[in-house]
Amino acid sequence: MNWIEFSRTFRCITICLTIYVICGSSCSKYLDKKSDNSLAIPKTLQDFQSLLDYAVRMNFSEPILGEIAADNYYLLANDFQSLNVSYRDNYIWKNVAEWDANWVSPYTAISTSNLVLDNLEKVKNGDKLLFNSIKGSALFFRGHLHFNVVQDYAKAYDNSTASEDIGIVLKLTADINDPSKRVSLKECYLQIIEDLKNAASLLPFTTSISTRPTKAAAFAELARVYLCMSDFVQSGLYADSCLQIRDELIDYNTLDGSTKYPIASFNEETIFFATSLGAPPLKPPTCIVDSTLYQSYSNNDLRKHLFFGDNGNNTYSFRGNYAGTTNGGSSVCFTGIATDEIYLIRAECYARNNDTKRALIDINTLLRKRWLQNTFIDFDLDDSEKVLMVILNERRKELIFRNRRWSDLKRLNKVSKFAITLERKFENDTYSLPPNDLRYELLIPNSVISISGIEQNKR
Repeated sequence: MNWIEFSRTFRCITICLTIYVICGSSCSKYLDKKSDNSLAIPKTLQDFQSLLDYAVRMNFSEPILGEIAADNYYLLANDFQSLNVSYRDNYIWKNVAEWDANWVSPYTAISTSNLVLDNLEKVKNGDKLLFNSIKGSALFFRGHLHFNVVQDYAKAYDNSTASEDIGIVLKLTADINDPSKRVSLKECYLQIIEDLKNAASLLPFTTSISTRPTKAAAFAELARVYLCMSDFVQSGLYADSCLQIRDELIDYNTLDGSTKYPIASFNEETIFFATSLGAPPLKPPTCIVDSTLYQSYSNNDLRKHLFFGDNGNNTYSFRGNYAGTTNGGSSVCFTGIATDEIYLIRAECYARNNDTKRALIDINTLLRKRWLQNTFIDFDLDDSEKVLMVILNERRKELIFRNRRWSDLKRLNKVSKFAITLERKFENDTYSLPPNDLRYELLIPNSVISISGIEQNKR
């Protein structure tokens, strides 16, 4: 298949996959008459690699509604009113079910992964290492994207209720006749873990293209998954496995804070590069960093100067985007995986398992790279609870606008000492989101519900 034929085939596959994602089996009758082009499935390993390398779909359209609903920022009344009703309602946690892209985009990419997995075995006599890398990549994307959807549309994981709690739709085949149905939260997590473990066994240790997953990325994603399950032993082990391969940290003293966007994309901390869908509420300077959060950074903490730009009215916008200078002023967030997050995961797991010594080594290692040279004084504590609080506070500051906060709120709200109520205020109006509220499970788009017939989240 030459490139022109492949491109034509890819466009046709894209249309079919998008219809499949939205409709499920209920749309199969409209696809009975297939064109000749729709039958032209990629045939070579290079064809399948090209499908997974289509970063606009696989890497650059990750869900973002959780970040819009989180407490990293606030909007002024005029900016709030200028948004369309879906964004406004999401910002104040009203019952909104209109933003299709947050659901459809990850499932379209999942369907691309399934297309690869369903047909890859048909390739004969290909390079074995490339075959394994492609299969591992498809499994990684499927697990990674299912996990993203779970964070927005399902409850926080609770081992005592996960078998009964409703999860999301698991798509494990590209078959257009496969019905869409929601399965238990436990089944979702087990499938995500299975995909990521299988991916880790197949993926290479390194890649020259950061949008392609590696063994380190699979280990890191497993660390994320187990952290959300409160399995701090497994999470810590996978974080450690990742850091055995990739442990680089940027010394923020080497960055030029005078530039508009001081942190480059594809930097040395990036393990796996991905970005979110764009979202107008998150675009600077409309998106104003929460003042209490901004003030929590010490003056010698270089993040205070590198992450934020002065709006000139005693408010600040975020500019420390790991998506880099091209996206620094946009509404796109870095949603990939970087080593700083994995240090924080391992440190948290050490603290929760009462290994304060190693927890402090990790958090001090990170912060030495974040503070003005020779100003940071290592934390020296022997109380695991105090160490944990330090780590959680630093996680809050380090991972701002990385699309991790919504997930963190959900898991931490299960423990009363960490639980918080979110508030949005506009003159005479106050909106609140209590811990463990049903609204932490975002509503599935109405269009998906009406066509597929799957169960909507409760209100």
